[in-house]
Amino acid sequence: MKRLLKEGLNIENHINEIKRKLDFSAFKIRDNLNGDIWNSDDEINEEVKDNLISIAEYYWDSLDLGISIIDITITGSLANYNWSRFSDIDLHIIFNLDNFGEHNDLIKELLDSKTRTWNTQHDIKIKDFEVEIYLQPEGQPHHSTGVYSLLNDEWIKKPEKMVVNIDKANVRKKYNKLISHIDDIEKDLGVKKDYEDIINRVESIKDKIKNMRKSGLESGGQFSIENIVFKLLRRNEIMSKLNDLAVNAYDDMMTIDEGELTENYIRGLLRIGLLEEKQIPGPAPNDDEEDNEEGYGDRYGLLGYTEGDDYFSEVGLDEYEAHDDAHKIANDNGINILRDMDLSQVLIDFGESKDKHIRLHPRVIGGLWVNQNSSYFSFDIAIDKHYHNKGLFEMLINAAIDEYEYNKEIYGDLKHQDDDDDIDFHMEVDILTPELAKILINKYNFKVVEKIGSNRFLMTIDD
Repeated sequence: MKRLLKEGLNIENHINEIKRKLDFSAFKIRDNLNGDIWNSDDEINEEVKDNLISIAEYYWDSLDLGISIIDITITGSLANYNWSRFSDIDLHIIFNLDNFGEHNDLIKELLDSKTRTWNTQHDIKIKDFEVEIYLQPEGQPHHSTGVYSLLNDEWIKKPEKMVVNIDKANVRKKYNKLISHIDDIEKDLGVKKDYEDIINRVESIKDKIKNMRKSGLESGGQFSIENIVFKLLRRNEIMSKLNDLAVNAYDDMMTIDEGELTENYIRGLLRIGLLEEKQIPGPAPNDDEEDNEEGYGDRYGLLGYTEGDDYFSEVGLDEYEAHDDAHKIANDNGINILRDMDLSQVLIDFGESKDKHIRLHPRVIGGLWVNQNSSYFSFDIAIDKHYHNKGLFEMLINAAIDEYEYNKEIYGDLKHQDDDDDIDFHMEVDILTPELAKILINKYNFKVVEKIGSNRFLMTIDD
């Protein structure tokens, strides 16, 4: 799809074909549950059950939250009579969000982000159905009419066969209206060149689709007109086409010919915060100004890795390439990032243009990895060797300490709520870089707990 747009080929014919051909066969009610997942007595296949439990427990253990799973359930169309070749296995991990106290909303957002990343990075199929993990707080409303507990090996809500009459006429009407809006956006992308408007319109229609589905599930359930429309949009790859439109609009907005600085390009930089009004025109800060003790200028910055791909694409980077680049820098510095360390922050050099007043061509020059569980917090820092004397270690150290203080507050709340004296959250850092060890001691009052080797120290900031 992206290639077609880049080559200037109109997708109108493709969209018109989608309008004419809507496949409703996948929404029919089957006589039985799927025979690869369930037996004739509507009991789950033992091998399937064991594998799903193992997958859920493996992922939950990797989060190292220090709390237990309440239940693991399977839901969705494969726990019902409306399964089809498009179905996937909705694997829900039920947990008590209240364990996190006043920070529960923020923690849920972070956990959801991590789960989306995990689902994207893994391609696990059972009986040719893709497995999708979801984290579901206990008591959260769920609209499925079929829910099976894998841990208790019993139905929580057993599905019932029903007569379903899909209002195909209204589904087509609502579906085609949305398709027409998307078609209009695609046409305008090649004509009006107002790329920021295109991006805003794409985001607006995505929000509209999301709210439409939510409303339909709440009022009419899984066979509501709105939910059927959403499923057809997803199955016909319209949602991915929407994302392609936004990506291509952004790419065109940020692209300039050699020697040309366009109005759209400047507006794009202003929109994503890489350029300020006062920088048009005017010299860029020199290296001394960027590296002074009061700040780093606007050349260097941090991107939170948990923010997701959209956040990275806004500054012209790919999330997964940024991850690999950061790990390569760590390896080049002789730092072995262990499996339990998660990339938290990516250090970026936004670069300079030939005109010296606009930042261009961002590149990854370092990273911060953290590991925290109910006992301790640790971090690793790596910076490209060419940037070691620019005062950038402090930027990553400050980010690590901020994250430690935040998590320390969370575990302190848990200790207070549970009256658990065994919760003693502290920092342990294994430092391999003498330069970094010197900075931690002199500027941040870190203490050496143990000297492990000639250039290796176990350090802490705690008393």
